[in-house]
Amino acid sequence: MRKFREMIFSGGNKGFTLIELLVVIAVLGILAGIAVPRMMGITDQAKVARAEADMRTAQTAIEMYYAETESYPTGSSATLGALGIDDYIDTTDIETPITYTKNTTGYTISTTVPGVSDIVRD
Repeated sequence: MRKFREMIFSGGNKGFTLIELLVVIAVLGILAGIAVPRMMGITDQAKVARAEADMRTAQTAIEMYYAETESYPTGSSATLGALGIDDYIDTTDIETPITYTKNTTGYTISTTVPGVSDIVRD
């Protein structure tokens, strides 16, 4: 035990061996291999949640427009600001590309984000 203490606390042997470094690198590689795929799934879920929230916000603004004017905005537009609903929504808060299309009886709100369903109002 005394030799072990002298070896540890003496100034002669400082540093790590190559084997110790390889073990540490292997452990870090395994942890990164586990963490990275999980993070990728989380970012995809966040994009879908953001797109759904943006589409609901747009739907609320369109319904508020309808409540005041008794008609839906006319035409179709990829930018919500062109619809004339600026009084009901701050379009700078919406980061998701949203497309609005007026139907004969209602409208459709869609997006290019995969995994998000269109909002259809008939």
